[in-house]
Order: sequence, then structure tokens, then C-alpha cells
Amino acid sequence: MNSLLTFLKIILICLLIPILLGCKKEIGEYLLGDLKRQNPYDGTETLLFISNSNDTIKFYGNGRYSKLFRSYSDDNSGNYYINESDECRFRSDDEDYELFIHISTHKASGFQMGIEFIESYNPEQVTCEFRSVYYAQFSNYENNNEYFLDSLFVNNQFYFDVFSDSSLLVSSTPSHSNCYGLRPSVISYNITYGILKFDFDDGSAWELKEIIP
Repeated sequence: MNSLLTFLKIILICLLIPILLGCKKEIGEYLLGDLKRQNPYDGTETLLFISNSNDTIKFYGNGRYSKLFRSYSDDNSGNYYINESDECRFRSDDEDYELFIHISTHKASGFQMGIEFIESYNPEQVTCEFRSVYYAQFSNYENNNEYFLDSLFVNNQFYFDVFSDSSLLVSSTPSHSNCYGLRPSVISYNITYGILKFDFDDGSAWELKEIIP
């Protein structure tokens, strides 16, 4: 009888522990799958842009990386989703600028993609980020005249199915009022070649010249 009571106590304790510690279980796995194709880079390329003053700007890739992470539900239960992020980063040869392309799912499969132009050098040592953000795969924007262009003429060549974002999000430390260097006003992109063009507030522009594998 004593052994039976002891056994029942152990079972009861095993049942109570998850309740006392909080129920934390995986409630869904949402991976990127084919959505990774929204980013055509493998992350090791050299990207060459030419300015309207005929300067060549080079960006060097440092690879492309994916990882899984947890995003927790909003009901304070401790339950979580398994999500995936995928990213690559390019740095200019003078190390003044970076390009950052990242894609992720969030919670119950919510999609987000960001294309960022980052200025990392200025006298105040302020890092300024100009971000084009998409909350759906690009095919969902094809009927949206605010973003989608049938074609764009870039460096003596036509590119088709272009996503051109002029509603960039700006963030920096401590204040984007100190971002008085190059300030992108439009980032143009497609899913075959990646970033095609930067238009800047001062009227200048960088256009894609070449992608070197």
C-alpha cells in the first residue's frame, strides 16, 4: 500500500510540475521555404553601383545565414512558435555604408522582409538606417501602384517587375536629425537582381552596374 501511495504521489508531482512552472510548448512551426527566393543573393557577391557623377561604389558580401528562433504567444502562457530568419550583409569598400537584406516569419507565419541602407560613418558616430519593409511576398504588391513598377531604366538597361519604395523608415542613434550624409529617398529592387537603384534626397543616385559572383 505504501509503495502504491508513493507511486501515486510521484505521478501527481509529475503532473503538477508543468502547471507550476508554466506550460511552455511549441504551438506551430513557420519556416520560410520558398519565401527565401525573395532575396536573390547568396551573400558572397560583390555589388558594383555607379553614381550619377560616374563614381563606382563597391559592396562586398560576407555570406548568407539562416537561423530558427522562438516567438512567444501574446497570452502570457509561455507557448511559442518556431520561426525562421534569413539574412545577408554587404559592406562598402571604404566601410562607410552597409546593405542589409533580411527575411523572417513571425509567430503564426507572419512574413516580413527588410532592405536596409546603413550609414555607419559620420562625425557624430551616428549609425543611420534607412529601411524598406515589406509585410507580404512581392507578388502581393504587383497591383499596388505605390510600390510596383512594370519596368525601370537603370544604367542603360531595362529591368522589369520592380518594387520601388519611397516610404522608407528611418532610425538611428541617437536621432536621425544627425543623418545629414547620404539619405536614400527611394530604394528600387527586384527578386532577380536584388537592389537596382538608390535615389537620394540631394538628387544624386546610385545605379546597379554589375554583380560579380
